[in-house]
Amino acid sequence: MSSEADLLRDGLHLALSREPCLAERFCEALFARYPASVPLFGSLHAELLVDALRDVAEHLEDVPWLEQNLAWLGARHADHGVTPDMYPWVGETLIATLRQVAGSDWTPSDEAAWREAYEGVTELMAAGCPGWQPPLATATATTTAWEPPVATAAGWTPPLETSLGPVRCINLMQRAPAAGTA
Repeated sequence: MSSEADLLRDGLHLALSREPCLAERFCEALFARYPASVPLFGSLHAELLVDALRDVAEHLEDVPWLEQNLAWLGARHADHGVTPDMYPWVGETLIATLRQVAGSDWTPSDEAAWREAYEGVTELMAAGCPGWQPPLATATATTTAWEPPVATAAGWTPPLETSLGPVRCINLMQRAPAAGTA
């Protein structure tokens, strides 16, 4: 497990243990900073944000899961009227909220890991929205085209069924070895 993944998981755990209403706190800050986000986010979406953060944290080393689920999530956001220029609003507010909740336990390493992770998530979400360019991209995207999940014997369940909010993760795409290499 990478140290960045540890920082992200530990930071999320710390934030949720210190602030059980993290989603509501995030939404209050987002709405105050960016009133145009109010119609796109409701109290239901606030809880889904936390679910999505937990889901991504659980799958940080699973690149195919991240590619598929975050592309799907990006497409869902686009369907609900979210535009690429709105992603920085969420990233800035999420990082500020986490920093505030963590207090003196927040480090420059935490800040760097969360910023890089949010950029990675944004790139993967943009893959689900043809024509979008990730608003925070600093390098050429290395993701492949998203393909819908394959039906299984148990039936098809949409990825991240309970998650609609923007999330953060490590940009593993730039770190993962190419298929067939070690």
